[in-house]
This record gives sequence, C-alpha cells and structure tokens, in this order.
Amino acid sequence: MSATLSQAGVKLQKEFDHLGPTMKSLESSAGRSIVYLDEGEEDWTPVVFVGGSGTSGRVFALLEFLRETRQNLKLRFIGVERNGFGTTAFDDSLDYADYAGEVETLLDHLGIDQFSLFAISGGGPYAAVLASRAADRLLSVHLAAALTYVFGSWGNDGAAV
Repeated sequence: MSATLSQAGVKLQKEFDHLGPTMKSLESSAGRSIVYLDEGEEDWTPVVFVGGSGTSGRVFALLEFLRETRQNLKLRFIGVERNGFGTTAFDDSLDYADYAGEVETLLDHLGIDQFSLFAISGGGPYAAVLASRAADRLLSVHLAAALTYVFGSWGNDGAAV
C-alpha cells in the first residue's frame, strides 16, 4: 500500500484497501466476460461457490471468518458472478444453463476436472442446474438454506413451467 508521512510523522494511507476478494475475468467463446474469484492454492480441492440472491462474487468475503479452517482443509473456492450481479453485464436472454456453461468454461480454463459445489439460498437453482449438467465431475454438493425451485424449469411432460 502506498503511504505518505503527515506533518506529525504518521503514515497516511493514499489508496483504499480492497473490499472483498480480488475478481478476475475470462472472455468466453461467446464474447461474454466471465467474472470470477479463485481463492486458494492451485492444488487444493476446488469448491464452486454460488452465493444467495442478489449477491455478487464478492459475497465470498462474508465466509472469510472461516479462512483458517478453509486453509487447513485446503479448499480452493471458485465463484462465478451471475448474470447482472456485481460487474457482470445483464443480458435478459441468459438463463441458469448459461450460468452453468460459464462455470464449466471457467473450470476447463483452470484445468479443473472434479469439484465440490456449495450454494447458499438463491444460489440453489443455479447449483441444481450445474449439478445436473456436470454430475460426472462432482465430488460433493452442499446446500445451505438453498432454494430448490429452478425458475423456468421443465415439467414432467417436457413443457416449460
């Protein structure tokens, strides 16, 4: 951090500290920016994290009171911002399957074959679609007070609900 000395000899901060985790970006083949976080060492167990409704990828910071436990367990948390949240542009043509596709694209880019999945609240439907698409890659699924209804899902007769 950059600092200067005040007249009293006290170091004064010149820049704001970052709020929350560092977000990264990857350009998808469709030309969409996939904004994500990747917290932990490359060889740790990857956990895809999906926060609750209305939260950006930075919501991960609220879990960092457990940082030491996460590090001791060697868990690498990866989160992809959802359509219209955080710094991700909103596109009303995108749905849960598009989100799952972006997560899969990122995991492939990062060289991750298998992962665990953790979702909170409104992240449940996103996690459900991802789990159904990537079942062969899943190590485990963890849902915390997660919604189970997937909006716009398909009914038993194949018609859109």
